Amino acid sequence: MTSADSDDELLRIMAGGCHTPQGLAAWEEFYSRHKAYLYNVLVRARAHQIGDARITDVVQETFIRAYERASTYRADAAAGVDGSRRRARAWLGGIAENIIRDGFRGQPQVVFMEGTELEEKHDQAVEYGGDGLTPELDRFAAALAKLSAREQEVLRVTSFWYQPGKAQQRLPNAVMNELAASLGTTPANVRQIRARGMRTLRRMLEQK
Repeated sequence: MTSADSDDELLRIMAGGCHTPQGLAAWEEFYSRHKAYLYNVLVRARAHQIGDARITDVVQETFIRAYERASTYRADAAAGVDGSRRRARAWLGGIAENIIRDGFRGQPQVVFMEGTELEEKHDQAVEYGGDGLTPELDRFAAALAKLSAREQEVLRVTSFWYQPGKAQQRLPNAVMNELAASLGTTPANVRQIRARGMRTLRRMLEQK
């Protein structure tokens, strides 16, 4: 296994040769290639929620799940090497998000938004900071960077819990209380900060 192999190829080998020398070698290369990226993304986006130590655990568990579930990855033959890398990293990010959410399962929740929908592309821009996923997401990330620090923080946290299609968007009570405390405000004002940030973000994106 070499660094010249695309991520799609590594995942194909992992899926076809689980627990074989070839499969393990592909996993080791895949892990070496993406572990620092995933760790840095999670530290930036989630460390304030779950702590640095838990981030390390999530990264390890993410790559274990990626190895076990490599057969579920859907490659794009037309993506090219760079496209394969972006696609694989987005896939890893989705696995990591599910692991983090599982850790909050069963906890009391609070509504942070009602009656409107935040489009999925906003979530992706907030989560990955663009990272070249698409020019459109890079544009969202650039607009997001122009918001106030408080607005950016609220959008980062709440976007993680956003579920498309649901009229009431909820997040764990503990997360809301911690977010409010970190900003020196109340949960009610957190919702207002989020609404204001979304209005500003949409206005900037509508400008030519």
